[in-house]
Amino acid sequence: LGVIRDMTHWKRLEEKTQRDIVKRKHIEGTLQKEQRRLQAMLAESSQVSELLDILQSCQTIKEAYRIIETTLPSILSCHAGALCITSDSRDLIEGVAVWGETAATRNAFRPEDCWALQRGKMHQAGGNESPALCTHIPNIEGFDHLCVPLVAQGETLGILTLADPIRTEKHRNDLERQAKVVGKRLALALANLRWRDILRNRSLRD
Repeated sequence: LGVIRDMTHWKRLEEKTQRDIVKRKHIEGTLQKEQRRLQAMLAESSQVSELLDILQSCQTIKEAYRIIETTLPSILSCHAGALCITSDSRDLIEGVAVWGETAATRNAFRPEDCWALQRGKMHQAGGNESPALCTHIPNIEGFDHLCVPLVAQGETLGILTLADPIRTEKHRNDLERQAKVVGKRLALALANLRWRDILRNRSLRD
């Protein structure tokens, strides 16, 4: 009986040890994933900060648009996108920086064609089957579409619109997070550049 008790005791210890090892590996795996996620976020933040720093050094807003067009594809993990700006007349939205092989939006459209502009917040539509798909977005099967309104100093400057093949929920959430951060900071930078252009033009006229 003593031998049996000892065997049972050691077996339980062995099972507990195995459970502890599995639990520890799970924790280590979770920590590694979180570390990779944080590293990616830091790299992302650094890229955005570098972009904003460059934009502040631009002499004209058109130069800034060119920089945005070449830089945003490496910051945002999506297939295609476009920066669209509201015209001075406020009745037209026009693409000023476009990237990707797939068109993320029509080149010019009315403000009422975009749900993000109508609602005043980010609008996500999953594929062309969505009843709330913005009418300025091309009918592309199997793509997610995301529109982020660019608002700064109480003014809506336009939208950042993105197109990406439908993937996992995690990828979609990551893209939404990226777009929110980039859209907010980009709007402020563009608003500053626009005011700089306005003041420069006024000084030239005066």
